[in-house]
Amino acid sequence: MQSEELDALLERQLVQLENLASGRQQWRLTESGDSTVKAFKRFS
Repeated sequence: MQSEELDALLERQLVQLENLASGRQQWRLTESGDSTVKAFKRFS
């Protein structure tokens, strides 16, 4: 995923970055992001 795409998803609070114990970061869907994905699945 490109930086601009991730920034847009973060700005819209559809994903969030989680800090892992290893010091790395991982993104995951927020509740809003999950709802959005489910809505797209219903209409596709």
